[in-house]
Amino acid sequence: MRSYFVKAALTIVLVCVVGGPASATESAATSAAKGTASIVADVVGFACLEGKRSRDKAVQMAMADAIQKGREYVVSLVEAKTTLEAGKPKAELVSAYANGTIRVIKEPIENWYKDPAMGECFEVQVQVEAVPNEEEMAKMVGTLPPDDPAAPLIVKVWTDRESYKEGDKFRVKLKANKSFYGTVVYQDASGTRVQLLPNPYRKDNYFLGNRLYELPDAADKYELVVSPPFGGERVTVYASTEPVGELSTEPAGKVYLLTESREQNERRSRSIKFAPKDAAGAPKTAEFFEATADLSTGH
Repeated sequence: MRSYFVKAALTIVLVCVVGGPASATESAATSAAKGTASIVADVVGFACLEGKRSRDKAVQMAMADAIQKGREYVVSLVEAKTTLEAGKPKAELVSAYANGTIRVIKEPIENWYKDPAMGECFEVQVQVEAVPNEEEMAKMVGTLPPDDPAAPLIVKVWTDRESYKEGDKFRVKLKANKSFYGTVVYQDASGTRVQLLPNPYRKDNYFLGNRLYELPDAADKYELVVSPPFGGERVTVYASTEPVGELSTEPAGKVYLLTESREQNERRSRSIKFAPKDAAGAPKTAEFFEATADLSTGH
């Protein structure tokens, strides 16, 4: 696992830096950053035991109904709430989600009930993630102003440089076009992953849009210093406009050690913690973005 300067006293805190025009270093670094956008929604599907339909068939139909509703609702939401200029980026965004994929990311809540008119019915409440078509989304994102809050959530994460030598100090920087909740994970060359934020001493992981955040800031009482093992390493930010799902961790000094695979982390991070439904009963949704930045370390 990455060694940290003053290991026993490491305190991870993200401190807001006064914003301003992007520097040449920031522009170069953010252009190399990578990320994947999606939308998470809570939807309900149902099916009844009509005719000779079996219970198993009703369960399958209810799940298919929920997934289809998720796709249709996300596409209509993108079309209704995106206010990009000139129409073309908006149309491309709608198309990217219409041609994307839908996956279930949380254990469904199932319920059999009696409907006065339909008889015995099955209802499933499920959280789905709508992932836009990758090629269409990549083309569309390249046409957007980087700080436009009317665009989909886009988070950038980067380090001072792309490569470091033993003993070098480095920083992690974050910036997004709108406010978000985030979990910051560092993976070292051995594959060990630690959760830098939230951590035992810093629970607040809400970031304001269009502000530059730095980890650590000059005022913090720790430093990140390169040490063995060396090789390819990665910083990942799981970001959402609603509180993100909690990853499975165990204490590791002043940070948390992740105890599950990357695939499990990705699924947990997308298990958004929604507030109760509003009076209108509309599905709850959240914009999600997984941002990554790669770096290399060596002697």
